[in-house]
Amino acid sequence: LGYTGGIEDEAILLSPAAIGQVYSGQLKPDSGRLAAHIDESFNLRLGTLSVSDDDFEGGPFIGLSLEKNVHEYISLRGSLDYGEITHETESYLDEGLASFKISLLAHPAQSDGSGYFNPYLGLGAELDYFNSELAFGVHILAGVEYVFDSISIGIEASYSSVGEVREEWSDYDNDISNFAILLNVGFRF
Repeated sequence: LGYTGGIEDEAILLSPAAIGQVYSGQLKPDSGRLAAHIDESFNLRLGTLSVSDDDFEGGPFIGLSLEKNVHEYISLRGSLDYGEITHETESYLDEGLASFKISLLAHPAQSDGSGYFNPYLGLGAELDYFNSELAFGVHILAGVEYVFDSISIGIEASYSSVGEVREEWSDYDNDISNFAILLNVGFRF
């Protein structure tokens, strides 16, 4: 930035383009902060899970996630989900499936206002804990949310391809790859 003039009141900014290098996002009205670089949201995730392995029946799950905009069109999400899976032939065997997921989401540029739809696509990696074993996997997802001032409500579909988990009491490997439909309720700050 450069100035001309002898006193501060008469100074003229010579390089206004430099302002765009410092403030490179959209300003939210009345907030004084950058929309694309500072917005975060905390999400409550409720859904249903369907497991690929025919010997297991999926069910409801609950989760929490934290999402942060890292670019105008890209967000990063970390989530922790938990659900119960029932062995169909042995009804006494209920196992919990816990998943820690990191997802990269692509979406349109965030709007300045309230009351708009925000569709997104994503992919990521996950670490699942099932039957006292850890398994690594990848996932893809698609969703849409409706954004109010500080709350968002959305629906999402995801598919996880997870490595097989060996059951301790047999030679059989479980395929816990799954398809999930979930409802997201987000609180933005």
